[in-house]
Amino acid sequence: MHRGRRLRGLYQRATPMEAKYLTKLLLGSLRTGMQAARVEEALAMAFARPLDDIRRAHMLLGDIGTTAERAATNALRDITLRAHRPIHVMLANPATSAEEVCQLLQGPIVAEHKYDGIRAQWHLRDGVVRVYSRALEDFTHFFPEVRMTPPGMSGEWILDGEVVAWYEGQALSFGTLQRRLGRKEVPLTLLLDAPVVFLAFDALRADGEDLIDQPLTQRKEFLGRASL
Repeated sequence: MHRGRRLRGLYQRATPMEAKYLTKLLLGSLRTGMQAARVEEALAMAFARPLDDIRRAHMLLGDIGTTAERAATNALRDITLRAHRPIHVMLANPATSAEEVCQLLQGPIVAEHKYDGIRAQWHLRDGVVRVYSRALEDFTHFFPEVRMTPPGMSGEWILDGEVVAWYEGQALSFGTLQRRLGRKEVPLTLLLDAPVVFLAFDALRADGEDLIDQPLTQRKEFLGRASL
């Protein structure tokens, strides 16, 4: 109720044009070319908060509205991850060669296979598994095979990886995987023709412990305990 009153007051003070874009912002459909980075910068200016704090909070919370609320109350730090609340993940940057990668990165480098799959987050909480896209959409229903909790896993887990069409130890084409998308329900025939697996390459939260600030080597140790 308190949030509803604040929202009504905001609309009452807004001009028609401001109300239009406020509605678009609330619905997540600005469609004006506005990038999240510009909104983060606006929040930093509006509430006089460090931009780095705004960006980290937005990454961990996965929601610009919640980030704005925390910025208003100066509660941007000490944010913990929570399973079933998707976060913004780092995306890949293209490079022309391995040599270019080594020049851009410092320290030891880990190379991993990139399969022809879909980037996804795997969340476990209270025995319930949900899978989220890179756009933070819950698309668990497309992939019922990955909803099972592996033996020995309990508590809260957030794994970063990709969903891959997979059969007899080999990855199938992206076109095969794409047939699973955009459906209210995946028929049994398609489950058999285009089976999938979730291949994790990072552990962000394990056994209720946040790992996002830990070195990759330590996160990999936790990942080894997740037998997906």
